[in-house]
Amino acid sequence: MGFARDNLRVLPSHFTRKAIWQLCDAADCAAVIRNVRLRSVCQLWKQLLPFIVVTKPMSDLGWVCQQNNVMVVR
Repeated sequence: MGFARDNLRVLPSHFTRKAIWQLCDAADCAAVIRNVRLRSVCQLWKQLLPFIVVTKPMSDLGWVCQQNNVMVVR
């Protein structure tokens, strides 16, 4: 259940883009930064952070396991 690319950073399945956006929104940083819509966060994530992916719920691999899978495949 590994990924084909070895430069990926893998987040656990409960850290979805929406969950991270909600955490930032709940932190009430409106006084410091402008609120950003979820759609904008998703677009920026795809554009600036394509190497960070969220695992599917049935394939929760930690970073060490992901690296071990890459080495086994090679």
